[in-house]
Amino acid sequence: MLRILVVSDDSTVTNKITQHVEAQNGGADSLDTRAFFAKGSAAIDGHDCMIMVIDGGFRSQYGGLMQEMTNLIGNCAAKTPLYFMMANDFTQYLVPWSPYAKQSFTLQGDDHRLKDALREIELREAGAASKASFVSPMQSD
Repeated sequence: MLRILVVSDDSTVTNKITQHVEAQNGGADSLDTRAFFAKGSAAIDGHDCMIMVIDGGFRSQYGGLMQEMTNLIGNCAAKTPLYFMMANDFTQYLVPWSPYAKQSFTLQGDDHRLKDALREIELREAGAASKASFVSPMQSD
């Protein structure tokens, strides 16, 4: 059973991810970005991967904390696979984080893209070896 941590300030996307994962007999826990920041890298404990949803308001709300978020995301990515789901193409703003992500997806408000992204994550993570052999993208060079 796949356990996913969803970090998102968008409750609609969070609910869609949770429903999809649970329909596949997996489990999903969610935190908003502030709660994730407060919990730190301990938030990822007990999860097989993490999905971070980046919406249009993310940069305006957390732009002043980019270095702190970069450190936190790096710490989490060292423990478990990290995926970004972006409402639109925010790649230029996430350049410091891109080395930490196993993959990034651009949703553009399309439920089919969301489902395709979740299927891709499930395929990658369901066949993954144990967490003991996990290699962070930063360590794979």
